[in-house]
Amino acid sequence: MDRSDNSDTLFQKLKYIFEKEDIQQKKPLLFRATKFYIDEDKPINRHTIQGYVDNYMLSKGYITFEEYWGNPN
Repeated sequence: MDRSDNSDTLFQKLKYIFEKEDIQQKKPLLFRATKFYIDEDKPINRHTIQGYVDNYMLSKGYITFEEYWGNPN
């Protein structure tokens, strides 16, 4: 449970940074999230960072589900 609370806190911090700095494109979001992890002395996990960025972009409407999933056929 502690791990989940920590993850939620990290994601909330990232959302705050993204919104404060008005970052709306994927690559700058990925770079900023990576810098955040380094600044927080957290281990870099590419999949976690990508998941947080994708979640943020979808929730803000910066990308659509179709853009996210492509053409899954």
